[in-house]
Amino acid sequence: FSERHTLLCHGRALNLGGQAPLDLEFLALLRGFLDRHGAQGYSEHLSYCADDGQLYDLLPIPFTEEAVRHVAARIQRVQDVLERRIAIENVSYYCAPGAELSELAFLTAVLEEADCALLLDVN
Repeated sequence: FSERHTLLCHGRALNLGGQAPLDLEFLALLRGFLDRHGAQGYSEHLSYCADDGQLYDLLPIPFTEEAVRHVAARIQRVQDVLERRIAIENVSYYCAPGAELSELAFLTAVLEEADCALLLDVN
C-alpha cells in the first residue's frame, strides 16, 4: 500500500503534555515503522493521556507559559528521536481553568518554540 500511496500517520499515545518520561522504546518502534513505510508525515495530539498507565482519553493541557516550555521541549525531543518534524493537533476541551493564555496564543507559542507544524482540529 505505502509503495503506491502517500502515507501520513497520526498518533494519540505520546503523552506530550504529561509528566511521565517519554516512552523512548515506543518512539524507536514508531521511527522504524515510519521509515519502513516511507511515511511522509506524523502528527500527534497536544494533550496528556497517561499517568502511571494509559488514561485512554485526550486531556487538555493548561494554557500557561510553563506548559508551553514543557510541551515544546518534549516535542523537540520526539522530533530528534524520530528524525523528522511532526505536526501537533489541538484537542477539544470544555473549560480551561487556570489559563494564562488564550488557546491561540498557547498554540502559537508551542509551534514557534518547538518548531513543529499544526494539524488543526475544527470541532
